[in-house]
Amino acid sequence: MLVVLGAAASQARELVPEWARVVVAEDWSNGQSASLTAGLDALEATAADGVLVTLVDLPWQGVDEALAVLSLADAEAPAASLARLTVRGTPAHPVLIGRDHWAPLRDTLQGDSGARDYLASASVATVEPPTRESRAFD
Repeated sequence: MLVVLGAAASQARELVPEWARVVVAEDWSNGQSASLTAGLDALEATAADGVLVTLVDLPWQGVDEALAVLSLADAEAPAASLARLTVRGTPAHPVLIGRDHWAPLRDTLQGDSGARDYLASASVATVEPPTRESRAFD
């Protein structure tokens, strides 16, 4: 797991499990694009086929939502995967970004929009979150 921290990184680091890798987006004041760029840069040297991106301020989000998005990964070409959660049709997190998308995504990153512009122009698989009723029986 890779955790990207920005503002108040020294205080937030205390909340990150010891086994997680921490990267600090020093230019965090530039917005979400700074965090996403820092995370992608840190993953570049790894063998990862993709990254599942989520935000810290989504208390309702759990493992079920992450698994729902991951289930949309292209098993034949995982690096080509591009998928996201939608809530009642509205784009949400988490977002799965395959390695093939990292370089073109970086070219669009600016300010506080994160991957929004890139995802809007791409073919993205979507899934609605599992219902609470279905979670209780899984």
